[in-house]
Amino acid sequence: MAYMVFGIIMGQQNTPVTVCPKLQIDILDIDERQYLTEDELKDQLWLKNLYPVKQKLTDISLQSIEDLALKHPMVRTAECYTTCDGAVHIDLTQRIPLLRVVAQDGQYYIDTDRKKMPVRPSIKTSVLIATGNVGPRMAANELSDFAEWLQESDYWYQRISYVKVTNPKSIQVMQRDSAATILLGDMNNYQPKLNKLQKWYQGIQGVDINIYRQLDVRYKGQVIGIKANAKP
Repeated sequence: MAYMVFGIIMGQQNTPVTVCPKLQIDILDIDERQYLTEDELKDQLWLKNLYPVKQKLTDISLQSIEDLALKHPMVRTAECYTTCDGAVHIDLTQRIPLLRVVAQDGQYYIDTDRKKMPVRPSIKTSVLIATGNVGPRMAANELSDFAEWLQESDYWYQRISYVKVTNPKSIQVMQRDSAATILLGDMNNYQPKLNKLQKWYQGIQGVDINIYRQLDVRYKGQVIGIKANAKP
């Protein structure tokens, strides 16, 4: 019995401590967008003394690693776990820009979760741009609603490039290819306003519409064309 106990104790003392052999970072949506790199996150782990490689598994805080990943401005979701070989894995998805705001207080994106997202060169996605007197609350609500609707519109998505906000009741919609500016008024009922304009466009096919510099859709049942040579 004494030899048995001694053997068990010695066996426990000789059991090697499992350490992390590698860190595997997978950006799950990298085929759709690439706004961050693996090295960025590894650098942050080093700075915060959370880099897991060659560390004892018992000393590694998966939750701390996950929390750090989620603080990255380009990360939407993060899941950190270990596999049977002791490797630490981090699975990430990236934030998705919906609207770009160019305002007096700077530039930023609003993502699909209606949160602010910084501008960086790696973001190549083409989204609606809002300029002028745009506050964070308007950007995350009315203008993001409009941007979502626009992405789902087969007709308007390729036509509208940005909106210019003078104030919440004076909004202009700019079209691509130097087409006429749309006087939208406020953001109330923008769908019927633009549906009305779409029908007007389709009804005047063959007519030179470049004679209009502005199209006013603010009034129910009317599209008012303001010619290029008309006085403001």
